[in-house]
Amino acid sequence: MSGGLALMEIFSSFGYAQFVTIPGLGTQGSAGSGSQRELLVGGYLQGNLQYQVNKRWDVMAGVQWRKFGSFWHKENQVTAGD
Repeated sequence: MSGGLALMEIFSSFGYAQFVTIPGLGTQGSAGSGSQRELLVGGYLQGNLQYQVNKRWDVMAGVQWRKFGSFWHKENQVTAGD
């Protein structure tokens, strides 16, 4: 069992186009795009199991769990994220 600090660098590119049509009033729309870079800090836990079948063969299984903070990309009041 092990654990520790984990860092994740995010390069995000986000674009959108949205339109609404109201009968009698016409269509209104907005669009935008942009890019963003951020470093998220988190942690991880890891566990491994190993069994020796015979002198020549081992069987190993492992699992890893990671947790980071949330990331939200916002352009012109429109948000995308987890």
